[in-house]
Amino acid sequence: MVINNKLDNISGPAGVFSGYCLMAAGVYVLSFSYMGLLLLLSGAVLSLSFTGTLIDMEAGKVKPYLALFGIIRSGKWYDMKIFSCFRIYSSSRTYTANSRANIQLDIRKRDIRLEITGRDGARVILNKFSSFEAARKAMSELMESPYLSGLRESKEPLRK
Repeated sequence: MVINNKLDNISGPAGVFSGYCLMAAGVYVLSFSYMGLLLLLSGAVLSLSFTGTLIDMEAGKVKPYLALFGIIRSGKWYDMKIFSCFRIYSSSRTYTANSRANIQLDIRKRDIRLEITGRDGARVILNKFSSFEAARKAMSELMESPYLSGLRESKEPLRK
């Protein structure tokens, strides 16, 4: 069974909106010139691309990926045996956009992330949650897998 978790868009909310506007302008300009194709493709990259993680429970592998245009997944498969512990932490992302009047708009998104950490410093974010309880429940379900049964939860503070 392969679990697919979508994590984040590659651009913030303003970038996604700009991407949709570029796609609409590209469709309009495409009726006049082939240069509209450039607008359409750049808008599709901004609005449709996202990051995620695939977890293959049967093979014991995990793959963090970037989905270009929301379809083409690029990333590297890692064997779960190289990871040593789970980590649950609070994540806060701030997206900033400036208006035409030079007024700054900050959008903050907070969530809880579950990641696995390797002995060599490799880190893979498995999923994001709205509460610590949901993250702990998902962690305990993942610990039932034969490939992740030896992992423990790390109590160390997050290092950047």
